[in-house]
Amino acid sequence: MKRINCYGTAMRGPHLFRHFFLLLIIAAVVPLSAQYDAGNPCQRPDTDKKNGYYQRNAGRAAKAGDYQDAAVYALYRLATEKRKKQINKATEELEALFPYAIQESDRLQRLLDMGRVVVGESTLVHRAHLGCEYRKFEDIRLAFENLPADRHSPVVDRHLAELIDYSPRIAEAADSLQAAHRQVAELYYRYARSLPVDGSRRSHLQVVLACDRGLFFDRSHPGLAELRTASLPSASGRVYLKGVTSTSGGGKGVASLVRSGYDATIGPGLAETPYFTPVTTDGNLAVHIIVDDVSSERKVDEPDVKERTTEVDDQVLRAKFISHSKSIRATSQGKTVVVDGTTGQEILSTTTSGSHTTTQYWYTYTGNKDALKKRDRKRLSPEPAWESPEKSRQQAVVDLGKNAGYQAVNLFKERGTFEPIQTFAPAIVSAKK
Repeated sequence: MKRINCYGTAMRGPHLFRHFFLLLIIAAVVPLSAQYDAGNPCQRPDTDKKNGYYQRNAGRAAKAGDYQDAAVYALYRLATEKRKKQINKATEELEALFPYAIQESDRLQRLLDMGRVVVGESTLVHRAHLGCEYRKFEDIRLAFENLPADRHSPVVDRHLAELIDYSPRIAEAADSLQAAHRQVAELYYRYARSLPVDGSRRSHLQVVLACDRGLFFDRSHPGLAELRTASLPSASGRVYLKGVTSTSGGGKGVASLVRSGYDATIGPGLAETPYFTPVTTDGNLAVHIIVDDVSSERKVDEPDVKERTTEVDDQVLRAKFISHSKSIRATSQGKTVVVDGTTGQEILSTTTSGSHTTTQYWYTYTGNKDALKKRDRKRLSPEPAWESPEKSRQQAVVDLGKNAGYQAVNLFKERGTFEPIQTFAPAIVSAKK
């Protein structure tokens, strides 16, 4: 009966399941972050770990069927083992693993087949993974070159002699991937040119989105850049403040304050969005701000009392230092509405508010003034008269304008282009045909 080592391959000798059982125990207690990731074909082994790390990950890779990765880990394990007994075990397991490791896998052939013809973005994934598969074979060869001479064995040397230098294939795969990037960009260019343009912002925007996706794969494609430049003016959202309506009784002054707050946020906010720009007139996205109410209220806070004591001529002096504050809190309530200037469709309608608080402070004492600290005496002051609430109300209105600008900017960032994110792959395939 064949015996199986911890890599899942045939082995000879006693202790049939010793390595396998040990591996299961280790796998159960090692954090997942330190384990071999079978879902990452481009994962490369760390080269500065201890032998236990390489032993665990060699077993995991072999169980996942990635014998090339398993061989690299096993070679690193063999190079880092210190004790003769463990060196012999590592050599024995490596000899059993190598016949599987140096065979080009069925997965490699599938990637070659799937990446042969460019049919869309999936081809890029296939060709990228193909380069990773070639890299695994090269990693085996490089790991062997770093193996100390006293760790070689006739079996391992015989198998490694069959390995070829995969550097040319790696370079070929990289060139193939770059070529696929250019081909996918060309397919997006054909797709963008095939889109119907009826003069609406939406139709121009679809062209720009297709160009952007193509330029992501090949920034140097001249046709994509030229087509995007020509379509962008008609595709961009030109955002303008159509008007401010106040039903709060503040009149024109309120409108001016709202606009100042709005202008302070809309420009910097839209600078971060690629398809929108603020304008003063002739926009296709209209923002309307409505102020319904502006109010204020007074509030006197609970005093903060601190005990003070000092001793003068064997006499204890006592006082209370009292901090007072009162505030005027102004609030504004309203609504922000964004409308498509071309279709008249309401895109956003949400409540908007602003607030501002003005606080006044004064300080008094009771008891013996000599008991106060020096800094306390410097801060003593009478209660000031209430400030006019008008300043706080004005600032609350400005704050409402700022928040309205933030809401509009956030809408544009969240919705992006007002078009659903779509995959162009089906259209690319048909365009190619």
